[in-house]
Amino acid sequence: MIFRITQKLNTILKAGDLASQPQIEDPFADWSANFFIVDRRRYIVVSNTTTLYTVLLEGKGITNGRKFAEQFKTTLQTFMREDGLEAAYQERIEPSFQSATFAKSLNRKVTGSLCELVQYARFILSDGNDTPYTLGFRLNDLIYSAIGSKPGDYARPKVVFTALAKSAAKANQ
Repeated sequence: MIFRITQKLNTILKAGDLASQPQIEDPFADWSANFFIVDRRRYIVVSNTTTLYTVLLEGKGITNGRKFAEQFKTTLQTFMREDGLEAAYQERIEPSFQSATFAKSLNRKVTGSLCELVQYARFILSDGNDTPYTLGFRLNDLIYSAIGSKPGDYARPKVVFTALAKSAAKANQ
């Protein structure tokens, strides 16, 4: 598992010097994260680098890489269970936590998409009507050109991630 984090998040997690790493072959084990504050509360948005499938973590108490990985693992498992993707979590994601590392953000496309997610999350959280958990479902229903199948196409992270999980399940049979 690789977590691609921003420099701002690295100052909180104290992950050390971040190296650039190419995108890994297993899309289920490559995640990107960014940190932001709303009303003096810390939040961390974590997205699958390939599909932008996103969970939102409350940053309170996350002060190092180990705590971040534990909170992400718990939240992602619950989130994927509710989305009907628990088999994909068990088969593809959970085993990859054994070798979690931190790296620099992959590219501007991913970083730009993370910034869009942060802007949307800030707007919704400032209203106080959503929890970080429920907001994650809304973030996965947004449309993005960054994950479209060809230039000019748009797609929703949940749809793309679900298709990826189904494709992986068929390949394993």
